[in-house]
Amino acid sequence: MASLVFCQRVHYPLLGLMSISAALKAEGHRVELIMNRRVDPVVEELKRLEPDIVGFSTLIASGDMAWALEVIAGLEKSPDYSPLVVIGGLYPTVFPEEVITSELVDIACLGEGELPMRELCRCIDQGKDFKGIKGLWVRDGNEIVKNPPADLIADLDSLPFVDRDLYQKYFYRNHHGSIDILAGRGCPFRCRFCYNSLVAGMYKGQGKFVRKHSVDYVIDELLRIKERYSPHLFRFMDELFVVNRAWLKEFCAKYRERVGIPFICTARADLIDEENARLLAAAGVIGVCVGLESGNERIRNDLLKKRISDDDLKKTAEILHTHGIKFVTMNMLGIPGESVEDAFATIRLNREIESDYVWHSVFLPYPGLPITEVLEGKGLIPSFDHENFDTTYFKDSPVGTPEINELINLHKLFFLAFKFPRLEFLIRKLIKLPSNIIFELIFMLSYAWLEIRFFKVKLRSIARLGFMNLRDYYR
Repeated sequence: MASLVFCQRVHYPLLGLMSISAALKAEGHRVELIMNRRVDPVVEELKRLEPDIVGFSTLIASGDMAWALEVIAGLEKSPDYSPLVVIGGLYPTVFPEEVITSELVDIACLGEGELPMRELCRCIDQGKDFKGIKGLWVRDGNEIVKNPPADLIADLDSLPFVDRDLYQKYFYRNHHGSIDILAGRGCPFRCRFCYNSLVAGMYKGQGKFVRKHSVDYVIDELLRIKERYSPHLFRFMDELFVVNRAWLKEFCAKYRERVGIPFICTARADLIDEENARLLAAAGVIGVCVGLESGNERIRNDLLKKRISDDDLKKTAEILHTHGIKFVTMNMLGIPGESVEDAFATIRLNREIESDYVWHSVFLPYPGLPITEVLEGKGLIPSFDHENFDTTYFKDSPVGTPEINELINLHKLFFLAFKFPRLEFLIRKLIKLPSNIIFELIFMLSYAWLEIRFFKVKLRSIARLGFMNLRDYYR
């Protein structure tokens, strides 16, 4: 059978890798994980394990690709071992040309990886040619074989439960308390600031993009997790959990009866009504994540194409509060065309709808995004490539728009401004100062507070994850 080792620098369990691992292990292939941001230990461990395939999951403008190439270059120095190198994730899905043009990369895996990787491992095990596998771009000498995307997995229930043991060697289930899960894939909406529209476009004609597991499949997986790991909270990480009324009705009834653990999920403001809220509350939901993005409707809808009105947000907030459901809003600052007053409008709207918690990020014009192309076309931002991004959406912005420094500082003090309205006058003065470590510490503490209070992550896990990933924040 074939052997594969995933290499990962960010210390967090990835559901995509767990799903691919489960699909491969179901056929008898060997799958392991190395999670270490230091390159040399990863290279040494790979030389010890000598897998047939070395795999990397990469995000765009994240440093993942550069790190993967460092690891591969380290392996290239060993004349006795030369594995097949596969790069997967969002980066090759959106920019396959950039990935496969590196001579260090053998294969770019586009989109959902379970079917292409399963077929690749079968071919390796049987000694067959794998150049024609759908969903893979394959280097063949000086040529690149560009296969069409694989069909979307129509029946998600055909997949085994994700392989959570993949991360257990790093004790990831021992202290977290809350566990992430996916009940479905895809989103029917096309917001400009999300790569969802590009991925959906790639799969056009390849099957239904928005899919759900059957309710019984999800319940069975939850019961298995409950028995093995004893979590006190489930976090549904679906792009949009509340989207199908019939599915939700069946799920809530069975969840309440058979699982009975509090959970958190995602929803759009225009999809929450009295019946959905009643179903969720009765099932045991304790929190809902709702995208607010900006307190300025023009920015939210004309620019970002969120298509959510202030009235939608106010109505949803009232319904959730009526049913005793707490909610966190997702907010962005530093959007080109946004003023400091617009940003304070975002804070005020959160106060008005009485958000229980606020999650806030810095807008980044990631390459290839529809919003980035619109802003470049209007001359609001310069053209960016991946190398220009040396920040994260929690820290800084490469966009040199007016008041950007004040907006970045306000991002760090967003929680204080939201929670303590009387501090607004002082905060308006403070954001005019140069960025500094005090503001960043305030942001980190407010983010930790959100993770502990809303997402129910244990303090020791926050400390561990923060320490492991701090260098990504400061890169």
